[in-house]
Amino acid sequence: MLIRSLVLVVLVLVCFVPVPAGAGGSTIGVFFDEGGNLPLGDPPLFTIDNQFYVVGSSIQDEQIAGFEFDLLIDPTILTFGTPTIRLPGTPINVGDGPNEFIVGLGTCAPAAGPTVLVEYQYGVFTPGAADLTICMIAATPSSFVPSVPGYLGCDSNLHPFGVQSFCNSYGDGCAVVYSSGCWVLVQQSSWGSVKARF
Repeated sequence: MLIRSLVLVVLVLVCFVPVPAGAGGSTIGVFFDEGGNLPLGDPPLFTIDNQFYVVGSSIQDEQIAGFEFDLLIDPTILTFGTPTIRLPGTPINVGDGPNEFIVGLGTCAPAAGPTVLVEYQYGVFTPGAADLTICMIAATPSSFVPSVPGYLGCDSNLHPFGVQSFCNSYGDGCAVVYSSGCWVLVQQSSWGSVKARF
C-alpha cells in the first residue's frame, strides 16, 4: 500500500511539473537577404548601404512576443547607426552589449515563414579582407540552460532557437563576408531537418 501511494505521488508530481516547450524546429541565423537564404556576403568595398539580417524561421504558432541572442561581429565589419528591430509593437531591448538583444515586444507579432528580427547596416573598408564572420551566440544572461538563443512565444513559453549552420570551418551560426572557401547550401542544425530529407 505504501509503495502504491509513493508511485501515485511520483506520477502526480511528474505529470504536473511544467516542462518548457521545445524548439519545434525553430531556427535563427544571420543572412544577407530577408528570406534567410544567403549566409555569404560579398559587398562592394567602401560602401555603407549594405544590410545583413537576423532571421527567425519556423516560429511556433507563427507569433512572437520577444527574443534574445547576441552577435560576435568581426571588427573589420563596421556597422552604422542603431540596428533596427523589424517587428511591430513597442520593442524594448535590455541587452547590455551593442549587439546583444534581450527584447520584449509588448505585443504578439506575426512571424509566419522567415521573419526578420533585426536589420543591420554595414560596410567593409579594408581591401583584401577575407573570412569576416558574424556569429550567432546566446545572450548573457540567457533564459535557457544550456545557453542558446531563443524567443518568447505568445503562449507565454520560452522556446529555444536552433542555430543555423552553414560552413563548419567558420563554426555554427556564423555568416561570412568575403568567404575564401565556403560554398555549401544552408543547413539547419536540428534532427528534424535531417529526418525530413529521408
